[in-house]
Amino acid sequence: PGSVREKYSIPFQQTARYMREYGEEITLEEKSAIDKILIYDSVVNLYNPQTADNVKFYAYRNNHTQEDMQNYFKTWFRMLWKHPGVYVEAAMNECFGFFYPGFLGNWTNYYEFSSNIHNYGDGFFEIYHPDEHLELKSKITEWAMNFEYIPFLKMLYRSGSYMWILLWSAGMVIICKKKKYLIALSPMLITILVLITSPYNANTRYALPLIFGAVFEIGIALKAIKEV
Repeated sequence: PGSVREKYSIPFQQTARYMREYGEEITLEEKSAIDKILIYDSVVNLYNPQTADNVKFYAYRNNHTQEDMQNYFKTWFRMLWKHPGVYVEAAMNECFGFFYPGFLGNWTNYYEFSSNIHNYGDGFFEIYHPDEHLELKSKITEWAMNFEYIPFLKMLYRSGSYMWILLWSAGMVIICKKKKYLIALSPMLITILVLITSPYNANTRYALPLIFGAVFEIGIALKAIKEV
């Protein structure tokens, strides 16, 4: 079971950004309500606009009550009415990379993690790369790293590129009045909601349904166009 803090990424980020931008306006009552859930003096220093991990992992208090959480959200709503723009900024900073092809993000963020599991096992995964394949694996990885700097090909390393492939495909289906094909695209379209609420901007892991589904999406769009 995961911690309940996982579902509070966006409000925690919004609170942190509010504290950074308008900390002098926070009342003692509001400070107390926040401190019951998040270690107040740590939040601003931990805040990273592009990921909620710092705040939710290192400032979150596990020993709060349900009443404490209710009071926190009452404070959260009061702050929303005072400076709603800050809340919008906090949410957008966590997901803009999924929509902006010019933002690279960190597409290799699971490379070492994956290699460690496959090379050594961790007691749960026991899958190993044969030693005789390690040199080939290293070469392939090196080539993949270099492709990032090749014009046009480098766009394949941007999560935002795959978002626009999906949106183009869905748009073609609608324009061609073949809305039945939206059912086929629905798993990827639903993924957009996941990306908007993701705790890490442009993190490759969350965009994998769009990346793996890109060729399928284009095929659906071309089929819709052909049937017009």
